Amino acid sequence: MDVGGVKYATCIVASEGYGYNDKFEAGVVIYTGEGGNVISKDEKRTEDQKMVKGNLALANSMRHKTEVRVVRGLERSDGKGKRYVYDGLYLVDKYWLEKGVSGKSMYKFKLCKIPGQPR
Repeated sequence: MDVGGVKYATCIVASEGYGYNDKFEAGVVIYTGEGGNVISKDEKRTEDQKMVKGNLALANSMRHKTEVRVVRGLERSDGKGKRYVYDGLYLVDKYWLEKGVSGKSMYKFKLCKIPGQPR
């Protein structure tokens, strides 16, 4: 979402299962940023993530304390793909840059669930 020339994140889809990707704890999501083809097996296509697009929108949402909707992609019990569930409103608590398994830099965002929401 663009407000006065500043882009904010309004929703993310967080999905466990890539080995490096998103992690869920009670009321906390560690979300891997976008870009860099970090799941590519082709090292020539893998590059450091940059603070642009969705990563910049999440960083702006943290700075301005705007809510982000989180949708979780969960593995189905029958093994036939994922199902997606709305998990509620979160605030971005912090973000950092770390090296992934490919040796390239990736952004991680810690989002905390806003208390008092229905389960």
